Amino acid sequence: PPRSTLFPYTTLFRSRLRQAVANGLGLLVLADGALVANQNAALTEALHLPLLREDKQAIDAFSIVYPNASAQSSTDATLATSAIRFDGNEGDTLLAAPNGRPLVKRHLLGLGRVAVTLLPRTYEWKLNQTNGAYEQLWHYLVQQVARNTQDDFWLKEQNNQLTFTNKQSQACLRTSKRSEEHTSEL
Repeated sequence: PPRSTLFPYTTLFRSRLRQAVANGLGLLVLADGALVANQNAALTEALHLPLLREDKQAIDAFSIVYPNASAQSSTDATLATSAIRFDGNEGDTLLAAPNGRPLVKRHLLGLGRVAVTLLPRTYEWKLNQTNGAYEQLWHYLVQQVARNTQDDFWLKEQNNQLTFTNKQSQACLRTSKRSEEHTSEL
C-alpha cells in the first residue's frame, strides 16, 4: 500500500499485519513526515516501531556505513536523509552515517523482522549509476529484513481450531533442510 495510507487501516488490518510479521514476514517501513505526524500508539504498539521525531536539522547527505565493513564494498556516493531521527535506542542499527547516526533500524517481532529506514531517495543511486551501490544496498536490506530460513520451527495452530487429546491434528514444520514445508498428521 502507499506509505501515506498505512495509518487509516483498521484495527483488524493492523492486527493481521502484526500476526503476519510474527509468523515470519519481513516488513520495511519508510519513515516519512506522514509516519511521524500520524504516529499513534496503536500502530507503534502493534509493530513495535521505534519512536521517531521530526528534526529539520537532520536533513543531510551521508555515505552509508555497513555494520560489517569487510562484508560490503565501500562507496563515496551519498544519500539524502529524511528530516527525521530515531528517538531512542530500540532495535539493531542496520545502516549508519559515518558520524554514527542510525539510518535504518530493525527489531525482531516473533519470527519476523520490522525495519524502519530514514533513506527516502535510494533510487538516486540507481539513476546515478553508482557501480552497483544501489543493488548492494537493497540486497543487504532485504537480506536483513527477510525471514530467517536457517531455523526450524513449528507454525502455531490457528486460534479458531481446537485440539483434542487422542485426536488427529495437523502441524506444519518449516525447515531449512528442505526447501518445502511439511504438513503432518499427528
